[in-house]
Amino acid sequence: MNPDDDGFEATIVALTREYGPRVHTVARRYARSEADVEDLMQEVWTRVIEVLPRKNPESPMGGWLTMTAMNVGREWTRNRYRWTDFKDRAFRFFNIELEDERGTGTGSIGGGAEREVTRAVDGLPELQRNVVILRIFEGMSTRETAQAIERSEGTVKASLSRGLETLRGKLSDLEELWARGDL
Repeated sequence: MNPDDDGFEATIVALTREYGPRVHTVARRYARSEADVEDLMQEVWTRVIEVLPRKNPESPMGGWLTMTAMNVGREWTRNRYRWTDFKDRAFRFFNIELEDERGTGTGSIGGGAEREVTRAVDGLPELQRNVVILRIFEGMSTRETAQAIERSEGTVKASLSRGLETLRGKLSDLEELWARGDL
């Protein structure tokens, strides 16, 4: 089956009608909110469109779609939690307000931490810096980031991994300074 064939789009529409509820059920297992379910379902159907032309026509469609949804769900959850953890740690230091003792949201983490995080991100090699900014702070997908910087998705994933590893070490140092009140 080739995406350029006239019947490919009709096949995808038929698959979403027949198996959409099953994919939705699988997505609900991995997502925290309905918005996350929608995002995850988009990822699943994107993967289906990419892989369907290479799928063995002998394997049952329902089982293949379910396994594809489960695999995408596991990847999505693993990556989402890792990036959310990084964003939570980074945003504690980077340009967010903390609640003061009255709960009014007027407390601040101070400029020292913001400068240090900015320095840490700026200190990354250019490719890693661009990938971290686009993926983490701008929320772009791997595919969108790859298109934006005109690199392969594999390069984006590798650069993100290296950049995050470097920043995790630097953020750990910042957390210690912040806890001691040095920032």
